[in-house]
Amino acid sequence: MTGIRPDSFCTITFAVRSNAQQIHFPASMKNIVVPTDYSENATHAMHYAAALAQKAHARLVLYHSFPYPVVTDLPPEILQGFIDNTIAEHLERLTEIKQSIEKQYAIEAACVVEVGSVMRDLPTIMEREKGD
Repeated sequence: MTGIRPDSFCTITFAVRSNAQQIHFPASMKNIVVPTDYSENATHAMHYAAALAQKAHARLVLYHSFPYPVVTDLPPEILQGFIDNTIAEHLERLTEIKQSIEKQYAIEAACVVEVGSVMRDLPTIMEREKGD
């Protein structure tokens, strides 16, 4: 690791199934994007990322996407209303999680909800949010 200063990394220790695990990560991280589907695994990943954000003094971005509804016989305004309502519902849910995470970890967090696919759209979100 020639040329890498020891102080350019942070270390965090987690208890995983009663075993301590140490993780080393770049201290220069400023924005951590966390996709979530609200599952138990996603919740664990979100807390892990929040702990990293706390240690690195980084911002956490909670990201949720849902697929565009495939409906052919609804008028566009009805379909758009459905999409707008779905975004609002997910944004409300993520905002509650965000507030809890901010309080628990004393970090800054943001929420992003979009119609789309995590696999397809994550690179765009990472770029837009300047994710590390």
